[in-house]
Amino acid sequence: MTGLAAPSSQSLYDKIEELRERNRQLEDMLSGSAGSIVLDELTPAEQRVFNCLMKHDRPSTEMLHHASMPPGAIDPTDPKSVDVRIHYLRRKLKAYGVVIHNSWGQGKFITPDDKEKVRRHVEQRSRG
Repeated sequence: MTGLAAPSSQSLYDKIEELRERNRQLEDMLSGSAGSIVLDELTPAEQRVFNCLMKHDRPSTEMLHHASMPPGAIDPTDPKSVDVRIHYLRRKLKAYGVVIHNSWGQGKFITPDDKEKVRRHVEQRSRG
């Protein structure tokens, strides 16, 4: 026996709460709504994937998969669900003249010019 005491239930509770908060912060960094552009025609999962594409230069499929999951979700969804969401996003973003590109081995991306198109559209919509 090493003489180490078992952690108290309070210290375990505190650690769990700390990890939950860190998880929430990471989810927000990945695809959270802070500073996001909201498109009314997107489903919540599509909006999270879109946010991830807008916030990051070349998010990996794994990043997009995690972004597509609801906040706090424990059970992973099928990784192919990202492909489905990207398919529908491409259709919906076509109306803005925006294309989601594939970068083999690196992920998917929206060009800076296309990101700016979306920002301008949302800005115009909010003004009028």
